[in-house]
Amino acid sequence: MKFDSKLAENQNLKQSFINCSASEESPVIVFVSKMLPVDKKMLPQNKQRPLTEAEIAERRRKAKEKIAERAAAKSQGQTTEAVTQEGETNEVLNPLPEDEPESKDKETDFVFVAFARVFSGTIRKGQKLYVLGPKHDPALISKKINSGEGIKEVNSIQELSHDDHATCVTIKDLFVFMGRELEGMDHIPAGNILGIGGLEDHILKSAMLQREM
Repeated sequence: MKFDSKLAENQNLKQSFINCSASEESPVIVFVSKMLPVDKKMLPQNKQRPLTEAEIAERRRKAKEKIAERAAAKSQGQTTEAVTQEGETNEVLNPLPEDEPESKDKETDFVFVAFARVFSGTIRKGQKLYVLGPKHDPALISKKINSGEGIKEVNSIQELSHDDHATCVTIKDLFVFMGRELEGMDHIPAGNILGIGGLEDHILKSAMLQREM
């Protein structure tokens, strides 16, 4: 944030930055220092959900039924292949990630998560924030807002003209870093380090996020 600007709005933001208050009245100021590549499997929404007791019991029941069917088939002199041809499914009762050899050979997919810190206010899922690039001009942004033109909400910074360095986005995913794990959050107050998903098309390296003025 360019606090050296003489704009009154920026001077007010400077004081909010210093206070580091998480109150609802404080403007949201978040600094993104880098974009981290993260394996998609590490995202909370992609992690395998633990089975409930009822699901475990049901899988055990099906496993016992299959064992009984195979034992009966063997006693009748039939092969497992024959039973399969008669209608037995080849469903895996308890699939685990390590039981999928194709996943080991397939190239791992990554997404970029913004590594950031909240310096003022509280960032929330569903919030609309401005993404201000390193080359943004505070005076030009204020002029656009005051004229009613506003900041564009685009799908990617590639859609911006060469002199535009600000976009508007809706925050979709917030994370806190728990060692190597990511834990999903609905809101994160000032003073905390966090990860933000869905910004890979809006930030190349670093940026400032700010609540709509």
